[in-house]
Amino acid sequence: MHEFPAGLLLAILGTWLAAVVLPGPNFIATAHAAISGSRSRGLITAAGVACGTALWVTVSLAGLGVVLQTTAWLHQTVKWAGACYLIWVGVQSIRNSGRGQVTTSKSEAVPTKSHPFRRGLTVVLSNPKTAAFFTSLFAVAVPVDASTTFNVALGTGIVTISWCWYSFVACAVSLPKISALLAHAQRMMRLATGGLLIFFGLKLAIED
Repeated sequence: MHEFPAGLLLAILGTWLAAVVLPGPNFIATAHAAISGSRSRGLITAAGVACGTALWVTVSLAGLGVVLQTTAWLHQTVKWAGACYLIWVGVQSIRNSGRGQVTTSKSEAVPTKSHPFRRGLTVVLSNPKTAAFFTSLFAVAVPVDASTTFNVALGTGIVTISWCWYSFVACAVSLPKISALLAHAQRMMRLATGGLLIFFGLKLAIED
């Protein structure tokens, strides 16, 4: 029986933690949900991001991530679909930048049209680079004969890190002092959010 490689597990999870804290579409989607809606909407978005991450981890561990990387037409299809979605969400955010106001009162929070869980899930699944990241990382770091226990622990750890980090983001931007500051700059925040999502969409579309 192989000894459980706890050190390797911690190293992979540390790599993922370093990657997940970098601002990207997931961060923008979660923060925007919390700012323009409420803390609960931000937390629900974080749950959607975590579930999307779980799906990509499962796909990568099952070897389907390799198929996505090696099958050019499939990768291009997912990439263009994801790019179009991010750009569409960004355009919608910019179009809505002059509508309504974000308040610090939860009872007066303005809900967005799309369900926050679905938004978080779709933002993650629309980016094939997530699968490419996991596939590359797992190919280098995860032993070919890794046990089911190790894979389950790895997947659980990655999803937990994602959920905890984006939940923290949702809670942080919902703090009264921070939300009050953001409320005064709500139009600029929505414009910035839309611009960043369009940027990420275009970046995804033009990168190989």
